[in-house]
Amino acid sequence: MKHLLSLMLFAALLSCSNDTDLGDTEYFTRSELVVTDSAGVTIHYLDRGNGELWVTYDRSAPTHLNNSNRPQMTTYTGAITIPEQVSIDGRTYTVTGIDEMAFANCNTLKSVTLPQSIVSVGEGAFAGCNTMTSVTIPEALTAIPTAMFGACRKMVSYTIHEGVTEIGEAAFAYNTAMTSITLPEGLTKIGRAAFSRCNRLTELTIPSTVTEIGDGCLLGTTRIKKLNVLATVPPVLTAPLTDVAATVVYVPESALADYEAAEYWNTLNLAILP
Repeated sequence: MKHLLSLMLFAALLSCSNDTDLGDTEYFTRSELVVTDSAGVTIHYLDRGNGELWVTYDRSAPTHLNNSNRPQMTTYTGAITIPEQVSIDGRTYTVTGIDEMAFANCNTLKSVTLPQSIVSVGEGAFAGCNTMTSVTIPEALTAIPTAMFGACRKMVSYTIHEGVTEIGEAAFAYNTAMTSITLPEGLTKIGRAAFSRCNRLTELTIPSTVTEIGDGCLLGTTRIKKLNVLATVPPVLTAPLTDVAATVVYVPESALADYEAAEYWNTLNLAILP
């Protein structure tokens, strides 16, 4: 089971393994900007045009997968604050995005504060940040991308703000210290293996607006005992939700019969929401 989940997380990151943008081999050499702030912290940006910057990784120690398919550590460390605006050579840019795997595998990174100007975050942006304990999630973000927080083994809790409608594949997989996460109403889709191997998570509430839950959402999450599902129509499952037989799944009383008849839901220990 552990080997399977490792493969799932690894597969989720494969799509963000290239150092090019749509095949553009001059992606960095043409558009990278490097800025050292007053605290001595060096941040690497990509000029996306129209006065917009994305935070990216230090290409001198690339975080993307190398030729042996092994991730390389970046140089970001300590507490990082990303500004909303950056001035370079008399020109002011707005920071609007985080590149794929921008902070991935930064094993000495403690915290990241992101500005509210961020509207886009790439896959695996914080994956493998084993010492990170704090991160802000910008309010303009509408989706938690694939493996965004995969294997962040020191993060204890998350609050996902209203406006997020989708949680991507393996988004929080292997968050082995996480004890709680708050999901907002308005969320409609939870991706494959989203909370797999979150071994300190004992309870989770699925909002009423969720219509689809991906394969193995809680696979290997061994301490999950209580799952509250608020939807009055059973969300679509295409595979078992959890492999923990002791998990009690609480659903609305008016929908109990529908859950008992729905594929994969009917194999779970169903009860009525208190």
